Amino acid sequence: MKKNFFSLLLGLFLITLGVSSLLNSFGYPIVQNLISTFWPLFVIGLAVSRFVAKDIKGGVILGGLGVVAQLNMLGVTDISYWPIFFSLVLIMIGISSIAKGITLPKKGQTTTLADTTFFGGLEKSITDKSFSSGSFITLFGATEVNLTKAAFKDGEAVIDALVAFGGAEIKVPSDCKVELDVTAIFGGASDKRVVDDANMTQTLRVNGYALFGAIEVK
Repeated sequence: MKKNFFSLLLGLFLITLGVSSLLNSFGYPIVQNLISTFWPLFVIGLAVSRFVAKDIKGGVILGGLGVVAQLNMLGVTDISYWPIFFSLVLIMIGISSIAKGITLPKKGQTTTLADTTFFGGLEKSITDKSFSSGSFITLFGATEVNLTKAAFKDGEAVIDALVAFGGAEIKVPSDCKVELDVTAIFGGASDKRVVDDANMTQTLRVNGYALFGAIEVK
């Protein structure tokens, strides 16, 4: 079974916050003090997940911010986050642009889904005829994933998504059944299509979180 890294990581983080709040209410602020010092490790964990998913841009940006934040919390440095954030974004956009300019498209090349969006928008069409899994993170932005021209390997595929303060739209083939396993915190996830399950030949499972945001299937 494919493990949902987002669920494991964010679930552990939320449980830790809950335990911290509970202990603090009983006069034991030890866990809360630890969280206030080491919360950037959560961001670094997300960065690792992006590298695993081969989303180099997201990994570099999240990793850079997480490392700087952790060093600041430990008193090693005193660096402002925003200049580093925008510098990393510009560098990664530049590298991406150069890579697109020098990389020739290959016949039969498939499109993968492993993207991170910050304060912007992303539109991506998946044409892979054996698509099995993908993931994306959307922070303060919008993501649109078009799967209408894709086919799923063995009839099944999984998408891991984390949307915070933004929105995501996933377009699926007409013969696709969608199973939503999304935890919404001041947000939502919905499949507004009217479908007949008896005619469905493919299944897409969407795992993840919507934090002050929304994930919609069309």
